Amino acid sequence: MLKSLVLFTALSLFAAPAWALSSDIRIPADKVERFFEEENRRPKSRAIRVVNAYAELDFAFGFADGRYNLTKYKIKKIRPNIYALGLIFQKKKGMAAYTQSLASYFWYDGSNRIVFKDGNNKKVYDIHRAWHVEKRETSNGQDIEIIPRAPKVKVLLNHKAGTVYLTLAVD
Repeated sequence: MLKSLVLFTALSLFAAPAWALSSDIRIPADKVERFFEEENRRPKSRAIRVVNAYAELDFAFGFADGRYNLTKYKIKKIRPNIYALGLIFQKKKGMAAYTQSLASYFWYDGSNRIVFKDGNNKKVYDIHRAWHVEKRETSNGQDIEIIPRAPKVKVLLNHKAGTVYLTLAVD
């Protein structure tokens, strides 16, 4: 069963593509930095990436409702350990293609947690390392190898038109 927290994202960008975040950030970076001040006291660093995402959107008019697949994303560092996440989703219906963009902020310092900005609140997600156990038969019995996998976190973002399902991996 998918365990996730509901996260309402108050930062939706529909005027420009989400990957064009350079000048489209609507909250000043220093204000976002103050928001994550407590988390920034423990600097570390590890790469984070989107491994899977889709959106289930339901608009008032109904013609573009349904599942949207992730077509592009960008994670932009705006301050130490503070990032803007831009997502672009697309749905094809017949000859038409519908595109929706979403942007959100999060804090991540390479530790075992990631914190998303939810309006004026923080939503904390734990990142747990995954392990794969591989057993092999040998002439002396069994050889067991424990292989670490990239930790993943599943995030559920409430969008004003529906829900975004997001899986992040930490390298």
